[in-house]
Formats: sequence, C-alpha cells, structure tokens
Amino acid sequence: MYGIHTMKQLTIELTHKCKLNCIHCSSSYIKSELTLDDIREILDRYNIDKIVLSGGEPLSHPQFDKILLYLTSRYKISLNTCGVNLSSGIRFIDDIKLDLLHNFNKIYVSIYSDEKIHNEITRSKSFKDTVQFFTLARVLFSQLHRDSNDIIINTPVFSALQVKKLVDLFSVYKYYYNEEDYLRRLDYKIHFIRLIPHGRAENISILSRRKQLEIAHKYKKEFPNNILISNSLSHKKCNAKNKLTLLPDKKLIHCVAGKHLEGEEKVNYICDLV
Repeated sequence: MYGIHTMKQLTIELTHKCKLNCIHCSSSYIKSELTLDDIREILDRYNIDKIVLSGGEPLSHPQFDKILLYLTSRYKISLNTCGVNLSSGIRFIDDIKLDLLHNFNKIYVSIYSDEKIHNEITRSKSFKDTVQFFTLARVLFSQLHRDSNDIIINTPVFSALQVKKLVDLFSVYKYYYNEEDYLRRLDYKIHFIRLIPHGRAENISILSRRKQLEIAHKYKKEFPNNILISNSLSHKKCNAKNKLTLLPDKKLIHCVAGKHLEGEEKVNYICDLV
C-alpha cells in the first residue's frame, strides 16, 4: 500500500512506571503514558509483523486490558515484564492480569540470577514475587495447552557469575556415584540480551559485547535448545532500521539505545560498541 511502511517489529513502551529500580534500566524519565489512540495512530502508518509490549512495567498501565485486547485481535504480541505489580508494594501481578496472559505469543520475564544477585540488580526484594509470577504463568500456559516454554527468562549479561548462578538455579541435576559424576538439564528457556551503556547502565561496569557473547555461548553449547541469544548480542551489525520503538511521550525511534541521545551518529556509536 502506497505510503505505508513495513517494519518487522514495533516495541511499545506503554509506561516507564515500575516498582523496581534496576541498575541498568533506561526507562525512568518519561512521566506520560501511551493511550490506545496513540498506538492506533502509529499502527495506521506502518505494516507491523510483530508487537512487543514493554516499559517500565507494562502490566501496570491503567489501560493495559483494553490495549491488549485491541492488539491481540490483529497482531502476534509478546510481553516483557518483571511480573511485579506497581501498587500495594512488591507482589506478583493480580489474578485479573494473569488471566490475560494467554493472549500473548511469548512472555519474557526478567529474572537476572539467584535471589541475592537479582535483588541487587533490581534494588528491591522482588526475586520471590518475580519467580512466583514466572511459575504461575507457566502453569497457566500448560492449562491452556500452550507450550510453557513460551514463558522465557530474559536477562542481560552482567557477568560470568551472574549468568552461572542463573543457569544453576534453573538446572536439574541427576547424580550417579558422587557429586562430580552427574548430568544436568535445563527445563526452561533463557534469553540473553546485550547490556548496553545507556540510561542507568552508564553508571555501572559493563563487559564488552565480545565478552558478553562468550559467556552466553558457553551455556548455548551445553543447552543448545534452551539458550537463546538476541540479535543485538550475537551480531555486531545493527538491525535497528527494521524495528521501531514507541516511547510513552509518543516519540518514535528505531533503537532503544538512542532514548537519551540526539542524532543518528551517537546512536550508531552506541550500537557499535564492543
């Protein structure tokens, strides 16, 4: 159709509100929130193959139910969530929100490592509630005869120790004669994404892209069917031209690494960091 552009993916950051205070988050400075009309306006201008709902915490958006039902009638939708509600302190998302999760194609839950490291990264005591949300979502998918492995653990690569603790946490061991003679399997899918120095992550130590990829590949070799590696981590070539991100202030950008920047040259610089 003339005048309509095609994009592989639209990430919609519904809100930047979130109960957590993660050390690497880039979504902490826009107070406004998107409306369904805002989203419709963008969708009228583009042919979109895939939509990702993100934030902040998208499940805390006051129009979440309405927006979700509109989008799922037209698109395949994925969700990025920490599984922690904005209201009533730190707790897993209420049953009403949980019942809506069957509408998603895939759900990516931010679990970063074991309890100690996860809580240090989120600067909250959110680990137990996030894991509970992850478990409940998998049960829900199973009850609906959906693949529970479409509920995916999502994490940047902070360090070798952080990743080791995460994989160990979700591994199942079968011992034979002693603790050194065993096999282990991973019954869950873990998606590793690239940690980029933008937002709050500008203030922390970050491994090079090569080192992050090396750590991810170590576990990809052990669990080839359960370890997923994002394009941003596995490929140096930027794929931003095929994607769009809609921010809560209705700003439309290609690369999430450019939220705080002005000018294409600076965005390219961040994407080329190794």
